[in-house]
Amino acid sequence: MKYFSELDHKVYDSVEELEAAEKKALEAKDARKVEAEKVEKAYGAMKEAKKAYEVATEEYQKALSAFCDKYGSYKTTLRPGELFNLDPFWKFFYF
Repeated sequence: MKYFSELDHKVYDSVEELEAAEKKALEAKDARKVEAEKVEKAYGAMKEAKKAYEVATEEYQKALSAFCDKYGSYKTTLRPGELFNLDPFWKFFYF
């Protein structure tokens, strides 16, 4: 007699093989769910960080604009990765 698994849609020769395969499939599904939750959590954290970055950028631009209006210019040194990320093409020329 053959046994069909509705979980993985495969045929097994014994009930023991069927149960073992279904148990393994369910464990893999649970592990995948846990990993997916980690990805969703990281995505949420990234979205929050992006919002905070946008707010900080707007505040910086306002402060810089006010300073330049009052004193004419603002001079500083930018280091790689401090204020913005350059794409690989520009990194070749500057760093």
